[in-house]
Amino acid sequence: MIRNFRFGLVLCLCVFGIVAFILASCNYYPSISETELSAESSEDRSGYVDSSDESYISSVQSDEWSSEEDTSDEISSSFSESSYFESGSDPQPSPTPTIYNKIYVITGRANLRTGPSTEYDVIKKLNYGSSLQVLTLNGNWYQVVFADELTGFIHDSQISDSEPDPDKNPSTITPSPFIKWPQETSVGELWVTDMEKFIGRYKGEGYKPLEGAYVILDAGHGGRDPGAVFYNSSTGRNLLEKVYNLEIVNKLAEELRTMGAQVILTRENDEYVGLYRRNAIVNKFIADRILAEAELSEEVINYLESISAGMQVVIDANSDKETYDTRGIMNGLGASPDYRRFLDISAQMKDVIFISIHCNSYPQDKSVNGFEVYYGHADTIRRTEEKWLREEPHTDPVNPSYYMYDHDSRLDLSLLIRDKLTLGTDVSVRTGNNEYEGAHEGVYEGDFCVIRENNVAGALVEVGFLTNSGDRGFFSDPAGQRRIAYSIADAVYEYFCFDRTEKTDKYEMTSSKEG
Repeated sequence: MIRNFRFGLVLCLCVFGIVAFILASCNYYPSISETELSAESSEDRSGYVDSSDESYISSVQSDEWSSEEDTSDEISSSFSESSYFESGSDPQPSPTPTIYNKIYVITGRANLRTGPSTEYDVIKKLNYGSSLQVLTLNGNWYQVVFADELTGFIHDSQISDSEPDPDKNPSTITPSPFIKWPQETSVGELWVTDMEKFIGRYKGEGYKPLEGAYVILDAGHGGRDPGAVFYNSSTGRNLLEKVYNLEIVNKLAEELRTMGAQVILTRENDEYVGLYRRNAIVNKFIADRILAEAELSEEVINYLESISAGMQVVIDANSDKETYDTRGIMNGLGASPDYRRFLDISAQMKDVIFISIHCNSYPQDKSVNGFEVYYGHADTIRRTEEKWLREEPHTDPVNPSYYMYDHDSRLDLSLLIRDKLTLGTDVSVRTGNNEYEGAHEGVYEGDFCVIRENNVAGALVEVGFLTNSGDRGFFSDPAGQRRIAYSIADAVYEYFCFDRTEKTDKYEMTSSKEG
């Protein structure tokens, strides 16, 4: 019996050894994937990154993420939108080349890029109807082969798996007339804002100069949308734009609340918040406040209640897909009659402002640095919409352009933010960016959704470049973030409490001290 037992034991050990050898030869043993390492290192973030580190920047895009903020490859902002990120020393993804179907270009001109993001170079402009063989899908970017020899990436908003109708080629179709709403308000006076009450209020310990003011703060990106991502190959850590945006916003909220402002945040933690949800938060707040505080006719009450309910639907949907259910009356180009009416009403609420915080990126040249401030202007918005309509003439709905934004207040707020950041931080103002018309030494007109789809004075602030070691070192450091927050808060204080019509800082101060 003992002999049989020993023989069986030896036999088992031999079999086990053979299996182990086979598994080792096949590299079967499980290991931590690069994606898992990347996700793990992103939670372990240091503030300052040495400029000598070998690094690069891209955006994050996993297969389960949507690119709802990037509705067209041609129309993209300076911060990252639809994108892909893979940890390691090589930023280029390496998908398995398996051809599984054919797709077609359905836009007038589509960009074929070297990588799955608008930050990658354009290889070729593809015409309407061009056929492409698909290799892989990375998030919302297809890796494709064109003409059996050219390989690149194309965004899914520009393709279809069905061959398009030649009669619907955008290059042969005349776009529908794109008219403007009259440059006059469509509503009577529903809300009166006493801005004079703020003038001359003193800022200091125990004083509340911004009491009665409302500031809506927007920390860009969040959740599955990280914004720009800086990979530090020396430490193996990913630095995420969304983290810095929220850290700066939280410090800014603290400064503003200390001065008595009512602060509303579009996000308070690391959660995904769509662009139209951000606007719906602003617009619902305005509708609800007027309903609660103003004397209104039954017709206006019913109208504003429908606006509030519609904005709540958009908030709950939390998606930027181009449908009425996900965008409500904000859907489409221009402004519908209902939306025009609400934008005109919103313009009467002068004591509400909106500030969106972002970090910039430019991986092509890491020496590019400086902060920028953008404000929404009707001329820039219309130019973008006209471009979109030329490329997508079947866009629906197409409403008249809206022109009754308070451009002067938006520009004043943006200039104040620029001046205060210049004086109060170590990040220089970026000038000479002539891509946007109307540039005013670091302040630019911009057609960004969060400063287009509401009608309060607002600005989008790019606090610096994540790709630049100097900028990154400043705004990633808590002390630098505090200085950014204090500077922007000081700009808000001057926006409300200085008489900007006289363009002077010499005022007779009135007490708004608590108690």
